[in-house]
Amino acid sequence: QAIDQVSSLLKEKYGIAHSTLQIENLQLNPLDEPYFDKLT
Repeated sequence: QAIDQVSSLLKEKYGIAHSTLQIENLQLNPLDEPYFDKLT
């Protein structure tokens, strides 16, 4: 459930393709915003 919420947030912020590619990393870094900033 938490992963789904983060996935939805990422889809809004970064786009569906990006969140799909990073779904594995979400399990390790669910709220690590600086981590995702590096990817964009």
